[in-house]
Amino acid sequence: MRRLAATAALLLLSGVSAPGFENELLGRRDVDVPDYQSQQGALLIDGKGVISEFAIDYGQYKKNFVILLQKDTGARTKADAPVFEIVQVIRAPKPKDLDMYSVGCFLKPATESQDGQYVFAYAAFNPNGQPRAIKGAWMFDWDKKQIVAVPQGKGDCPEPGD
Repeated sequence: MRRLAATAALLLLSGVSAPGFENELLGRRDVDVPDYQSQQGALLIDGKGVISEFAIDYGQYKKNFVILLQKDTGARTKADAPVFEIVQVIRAPKPKDLDMYSVGCFLKPATESQDGQYVFAYAAFNPNGQPRAIKGAWMFDWDKKQIVAVPQGKGDCPEPGD
């Protein structure tokens, strides 16, 4: 028992998190996870306009907000929709009074979204459409083939709907 407590203490001090619900999702097909509630998603299209094998989805699983990176399995549902395997799970806790935006979000110093660039960020807007808060942003890294965090202040989102 003391060894278990010592191991747990070492893991906490080393910054390694204990496995959680992420392991319940990794490797599963999206159609096999009925408890996941998708809110928005996107097929990833590279900078040349080619649809890739990857998709990003934002939603909730067991009351936790998450961003999923999914890879097309080649299988299709009866409704002819692609079936995806979950290959990465990012916990994305939702800040109070902010909502997740993906359409039109981009990396600074650009002034608009670039082809093949997918940035998801929590944001809130003033009545004039200007962002009043952007907190927590992630993007797909084409080289690493994974979702990575965007440093604070490096992401921007225009007025919703632009």
